Amino acid sequence: MSTKIFLFKTHQINVTNLAVAQIVENSFDSFYNSCRYKLVHNKFFVLQLNDFARNIGEQPRHKDWSNSIDYLDSCLASNKKLIFGSHHDSQINLLKQHYNSAILTIGINYDEDLYPALLKNVAEFHIYSLNTGSIKPSELDDMLLESMNYEDLVNYYYYEFDRIELIPKSSFVQCDYNIIVNDFLDKEKMSNHFDTIGFPFTKESESYYNHWASSNPLSFSS
Repeated sequence: MSTKIFLFKTHQINVTNLAVAQIVENSFDSFYNSCRYKLVHNKFFVLQLNDFARNIGEQPRHKDWSNSIDYLDSCLASNKKLIFGSHHDSQINLLKQHYNSAILTIGINYDEDLYPALLKNVAEFHIYSLNTGSIKPSELDDMLLESMNYEDLVNYYYYEFDRIELIPKSSFVQCDYNIIVNDFLDKEKMSNHFDTIGFPFTKESESYYNHWASSNPLSFSS
């Protein structure tokens, strides 16, 4: 049976959206009403909701699919593929058990050596989200935004998110196919991943990756 659903184990770390964002750019017309990611400042992936997500009333990555399999089946009736992510291992397992070989689960994994760079990305995207209004700032946020320069803000949220353990130090999920975040900055490795999954770079979509990689998005200095 051919693969109909490409399901990503996702994280609350903006930069880890690269893989799904790039695959959508590589072959947007292959997917049913896929969400797309706008690349902002060549660094942040900003989700652009489409009908697939709007029709369920929430982002798919937070969805409990146990009572909504019929919706997925109705989308698949279009003869197009589905691509989305979930933060929850239980949902990965649920959908894998239901769709068997018709679904390919894809894990985005990282080791502890990348934790500082990923946590910095979380802090930077949080500041971006506060400034754009996609996250409503608290009184404390407002005070910090008014009184601190950008570097100090990044440091503040970095250490605060580290203190509350907002993201795990490392993450390895057993999926059908796995990509480690370390590969993100290696264009040849990413090209091989996309070829294997079945959605290779095109001349047009390759520029999306190049713009992202040009911003040194996984840099970290203490």
